[in-house]
Amino acid sequence: MKSLSSAILAAAAIAGASPAIIARDYTTVDFGNASGYKSIGVYDTWERSPFRIGTLKGNYAIVSSEGLPTTDGYTAPATVLGAQRSRFGSNTFGARIDLTDPFMLTPEMKYVHVVMQRPVKGRVMLIGIGGSSYFPSNGNDVEQFWETSLNNVKPGEWCDAVFAVKGFHNSSVSSLVVVPECESPHMLAADFPFYIAGITVNDSPVPLILKENYPVAAGSRREPAAIAADAPLCPTSQISFRTGDAEATTYDVSQAADHLLYRQETARCFTAMPGQEVSIAVDCANPSMADAYVYVDWNADGQFDYSLYDNGTPADGSEIVAYSYAENRDSRGNFLTSRPAAPSLPSFRIPADTRPGVYRMRIKIDSNSTDPAGSDDIISAGGSMTDLMLNIHPGDITVDDHQLNGEVLSAEGAKLNKMPAKMGRDLPIILAPEKGFRPGGVTVRYGHLSGDSIVMENPQYFEKEFIFDSDRFTIPAQYVAGDILLMGRMIEQSR
Repeated sequence: MKSLSSAILAAAAIAGASPAIIARDYTTVDFGNASGYKSIGVYDTWERSPFRIGTLKGNYAIVSSEGLPTTDGYTAPATVLGAQRSRFGSNTFGARIDLTDPFMLTPEMKYVHVVMQRPVKGRVMLIGIGGSSYFPSNGNDVEQFWETSLNNVKPGEWCDAVFAVKGFHNSSVSSLVVVPECESPHMLAADFPFYIAGITVNDSPVPLILKENYPVAAGSRREPAAIAADAPLCPTSQISFRTGDAEATTYDVSQAADHLLYRQETARCFTAMPGQEVSIAVDCANPSMADAYVYVDWNADGQFDYSLYDNGTPADGSEIVAYSYAENRDSRGNFLTSRPAAPSLPSFRIPADTRPGVYRMRIKIDSNSTDPAGSDDIISAGGSMTDLMLNIHPGDITVDDHQLNGEVLSAEGAKLNKMPAKMGRDLPIILAPEKGFRPGGVTVRYGHLSGDSIVMENPQYFEKEFIFDSDRFTIPAQYVAGDILLMGRMIEQSR
């Protein structure tokens, strides 16, 4: 692949990246050594492709990353997989990687992370190839899934393209095909090279490459600082969220066991409507040691703005929405606020004009510091930081279903086609399998289903799977939080 290799010159080293939250890895492919893959090549789903019938051979090679464009927050390994996107392949032409260790598909979602770089825009697709123990006669070269990435893969940058995959537990994936541009090839004016630094399969949708959004002063979000066991400790054990007179939602975020300063809990989401009043309470073992602060990234720019007026109130556009104490003084040096005995947070109101979406929210226990990244004394004061999600959605939602071997109906037996419903209320449904199938459960996708699924690292919708064998089921109110897509799990009667 001479044309590809000649394009590789010199690269700068930048700080490496690692997953932002702890995730269990199932499969890892590193092109610095051949332990993760058996072979590489090209693949096209088009059966009459010149790359399928042998008219053309693809260009691919393990090459040096020296000279490739660099990306802040990420250092590419010394060698990567380089391949050439050909105009003569279909829109699903890509690089094929045969895995040393195949991974199993399961009804629970797994995430395939492909760290890649390409010079063009367009959708990125991942194709999984493998077999099934139920149908061994089909062999191990069956296309198990075609998935486009959950996130936007920017041209000219190293990006982690994240793909959500799942299937019946008897299916395995032994090869992955990375399609760098899932668009019609007749619009392609010239071939172009693309590069793959590595592949990881795990249980986290958070991209492996993260720029320094939502910074943490002590340590980093990627490698959280640990508070010494003998240091003063105000372990955060619970965070409660309440809107109006509704029952509070409480999450356990116990800090006492691991002493970690920072926690990223973006799979946990509180829900509120524009204009609602919100109360947040933090349960600390020793509340006299520190103060509490709450921030919301309203403009989704990866930062929490925390400017205050001289009178101690948040300035216009400030994203600090509540705090128990901040040592502010007037022009004569007098204190403007008095320190409470415990970090009791005042309630705050969601702005009435807030655009529906899922926003990053930080709850911080600190020592007299409005800085969302934390004070210099946050560790010695036994503080903590927890990032969660805040789902803002109007009260009226819509419910749809994805029909596959049957459909999901309303409690009255009506089809779900933008069916209106009220947010935060139990939702009864009926599963109606096709002949030869039986109910096996339902997956509830809820949140904001249009637009990008991840904005500034923040998921815009969530999924919850329920396994049952009845034709009637009630979705709990806590998962009726935004527009809903119901995916019925229908199982063949013979299984």
